[in-house]
Amino acid sequence: MSGKLFQSSDYVAEVVRRVRAKIAHEQCPMCNHKNWYLFNEPGTETTGSIVAASGEKINAYTFLCAHCGFVRQHVASIVDGDVPLPDDWKDAPDAK
Repeated sequence: MSGKLFQSSDYVAEVVRRVRAKIAHEQCPMCNHKNWYLFNEPGTETTGSIVAASGEKINAYTFLCAHCGFVRQHVASIVDGDVPLPDDWKDAPDAK
């Protein structure tokens, strides 16, 4: 995951490290490229909001494929470890 839209900051590097620790691969599911931009603009929050059907807003990190533009999002509270895994998920074979 790299690209021009990354702000060069320790915080952004930490976000990328946290996401990488939780995903199985970095390939884009549409084109198989591995370069991603973290969508944010200098001076703005790194997270954006997803609006659920209930109207509730969920903060998420948004990544854009540098090749085809595919968009993926990761819920910030899960990536940041603010929401713990339920006990019955911790022993699942694919839990990280």
